[in-house]
Amino acid sequence: MGLLADIVLPDHHFGQVTEPAAGTDAFVLMTLGFLGFLFAAFVAAGIVLWRRQTRPEPHRRLLMEMEEQDSAQQASATTGGEAESARQPWEREADWWKK
Repeated sequence: MGLLADIVLPDHHFGQVTEPAAGTDAFVLMTLGFLGFLFAAFVAAGIVLWRRQTRPEPHRRLLMEMEEQDSAQQASATTGGEAESARQPWEREADWWKK
């Protein structure tokens, strides 16, 4: 009989258990081990990335602080923090007409 006939009409009776081949247990255990290794690798990579973000190295921390200072200086320059101090003597205040 062909392969299809074996699937449709098995030679054994229902309830009869045949022993699996010797390599099937090893295959299952190796597959589970590989999946466990992959899971552990992803968890380890996530922990490393999280630690780098929360506790940067000293030289990176310095660069981040310098960048924050630069952005704060640019923000104060655009809001007019230095514009009032750099006013010319002939310029009037913005609310001169209210007085």
